[in-house]
This record gives sequence, C-alpha cells and structure tokens, in this order.
Amino acid sequence: MKINKCFIITFSVLFYVSSTNAQSEFTTDHPFELSLYVDFQEFVDQMEDPKYIPAKIEYLTSDGKHLSKKVKVKARGAFRRESCEIPPIRINFNDDNYEVALFDKLGKVKLVNECHFGQQYQQYLIKEYLIYKTYQKLTDHSLKTWFMRIRFIDSTDTTNYFSSYSFIIEDIDDLAERTNTVELEKVGLRHSDIDEQSESLVMLFSYMISNTDLYVENLHNLKLLQPEDENDKPLLVPYDFDFTGLVNADYAFPSEGSTRKTVRDRQYLGECRSKNEYRELYNHFNMKKGEIYSIYANCQLLSKESQDDALNYLVEFYNIIENPRLAKKNIAKKCW
Repeated sequence: MKINKCFIITFSVLFYVSSTNAQSEFTTDHPFELSLYVDFQEFVDQMEDPKYIPAKIEYLTSDGKHLSKKVKVKARGAFRRESCEIPPIRINFNDDNYEVALFDKLGKVKLVNECHFGQQYQQYLIKEYLIYKTYQKLTDHSLKTWFMRIRFIDSTDTTNYFSSYSFIIEDIDDLAERTNTVELEKVGLRHSDIDEQSESLVMLFSYMISNTDLYVENLHNLKLLQPEDENDKPLLVPYDFDFTGLVNADYAFPSEGSTRKTVRDRQYLGECRSKNEYRELYNHFNMKKGEIYSIYANCQLLSKESQDDALNYLVEFYNIIENPRLAKKNIAKKCW
C-alpha cells in the first residue's frame, strides 16, 4: 500500500507496554506496539512542502489502560520522502500526559519507517536501528533510539491501514540536555575545528559501517554539540545510516565525488593522527568488540542471511584495525 504520492495518510499507533522496563527500552525484543491515525490524503498533499498536520496515537499502558492522545506529524528526509513508499516522519508530542515514561519526556522526534513494503526492507530498517545501538556502545554522545511496531491507520477510513516496524530517534536537544552540552548550528567547519577524539571516533565508526554520506562542512547527517566550556571544541554526533555498507540497501549508492564503486567499499575520511592516537582509538573499538558482535548475533528479528552478512562485515573491519599493516594501509595512509 503506497503512501508516497498515492496513499492517504492517517497514522494509528497502538502501543502495548508489557512492563515498566519496556517503557524505557523498546528494543527489537520488546517493541512498543502502537497505532497512529492520520489523514493519509492530507499527509500526501503536503509532502513536497511538509507541514505539521493533526494526528492521534492510541496505545495500552502497562496496567491495561487504553489511551488516545493528540500528536502532530509531518514527512521529513529529502531522499526518503521522494523515494520511499513509507516516508520518515517527525512527530510532535503536544498533549499533556501520555502516561508512558518515554512519551512524557519527548517533544519532537524522528520516526524512521521501512522504506518499502516487504521482508528485505524490514531487514534494512532493523540493521539501521542496530547501527544506532552500536554507536551507543562507543560513546555517551550518541542519539538514543526506541524500537516499535506501528499500525498506520487512515483517519478518514479506518479500513485502510498497514503495519511497519519503526524506530524513534531522540531529538538532539534531549541529547544535549542529558550531556550538559548545547546544539551548535555552525556550517563551514573543517575537520580540524572539531574535538580530536570526537572527530576520530565518528570517522572510524563511519569507516566501520562504511558510511561516506556525511560531511562536516555542511553538517550533512551530523549534529554539533558544544560543551559547557566554550573554549572546548565541539563534538560530532552522526545519524541517518541507511546509505551504509553495513545496511547495504538496494537503493543506496556512494556519495557524489567518492571513489568507491559500491557502498560496501570502505573509505576513511578522518583527520590524520599520531601512532599513539590511532592505537588508543583502535583499543577503544576493540574493547567494545564483544558487545558490538552481540548486538547482531542476539537480534532475533534479523534473518540468518542478514545476521551473517552484518557480522562478517564487522569482522572485516576488526581484522583491519587489529593488523598494523592493514590499519596503516587502509586508515593512516588514507587520512586527510
């Protein structure tokens, strides 16, 4: 059922929360189930110039109470908005009390959906979600995510609906608040203007998952956080990982100007560092290797094929950084 350009949009989100812990976690093991009602046609009509439109979510609390709450939604994401049957959405939680710990704390959040219908695109979404979980293992300056199963319902015709796995991405303002930083909107920066450890971490992580769809200069798929001390350099926060080799979506292609033939070809984009700095960086990733492998090995929603592919791709990365010759050839000699 196509939303994009031909489907009428009403979101009905019906969440079932089985425990207090599930309210704060919402993982692939315990997705939050919810229904989101929105006028499909109105949603499609304003997709080229997205504006918030009224919507409603419905869900069950952990004590079995059925709640219906007002929200506002709009389409977002230039590429996916044009290319996906189910575009990503921004939700504005504008009611008073949702009686679910997570929603009561949220303001505006991004909702990532399966790009198209079918098992293949479901796997892409799950892998992208797991990439966020991977980055959370490496640093506290990372966006939180919550996994969900959403039933999208047309508010003008409730017989018109579909379901999709989705995940919510924390708003950058919420991340800034819990890390005592402030979002900095400043374009024209160079890699050397960024905190050295943060820049190196993001760029090696981007190499790990094979992501070149990010640019410091115009903050493409990157956010900046300024620490409390204004003399400190800002920190990078990456997001939007569907154009990565780890996800390997059939619609993904290397960024313009890249020498890569496919998104699977890794390319290091970081600043050059000293031998000691590289050693510390590799050690940090190695310390998290077991936890990172477990994220993919223990995800029951991943197909065996997707699981094996993701783990093999991560093993290739670790084989490089654990081998001084390969690390020098692929990273230290390719730095800027």
